[in-house]
Amino acid sequence: MGNVLTEPVEALAAMFRDCRPFADWLGIPWNAAETARRIYVDGIGNNGDAETMNAEQLAATRPFLLLYPDQRGYRFKRDAMPNRYSGNGQILAVLSRSYDATKSHTDHWREMADAVGKILSNSDPANPGLMEMANTAGYLAFEHLDVSFIGRTPPESLIDYGDAYDVLLVFEY
Repeated sequence: MGNVLTEPVEALAAMFRDCRPFADWLGIPWNAAETARRIYVDGIGNNGDAETMNAEQLAATRPFLLLYPDQRGYRFKRDAMPNRYSGNGQILAVLSRSYDATKSHTDHWREMADAVGKILSNSDPANPGLMEMANTAGYLAFEHLDVSFIGRTPPESLIDYGDAYDVLLVFEY
């Protein structure tokens, strides 16, 4: 058994790594090792520090998934058995893709809605989405999921973040 604080993030990263619709969204043939290279935890770059990357470097890295461990902290509740606890918390997941100025905002939204919908729940049993994977050993058994279309980078953030279209997923477990 691993660390009770890192296991949930690692289990969610494994779900995305093994999710073929996620590889499709990345625009790469599915390969667990290559897909895993596009998943970052708590920062991007060699130092795990997105703040050291400029907009051009971030654009070259897109598309990517950025997972943020629970910023509110973790909560552990004692189960009926002595020395047995169950934990819960949340993980923020940002799917970031470069914005294509030749497409309308609505086109970006539709493409992301279609892609994220397949990542979350896919009707192909051979290529399950995260919701189908959620109760499988080694993956995060999340209880609640919020999806927020953040959309295009605001003009005041373009110089630092670059022109992107983001979707935020909040997994509660």
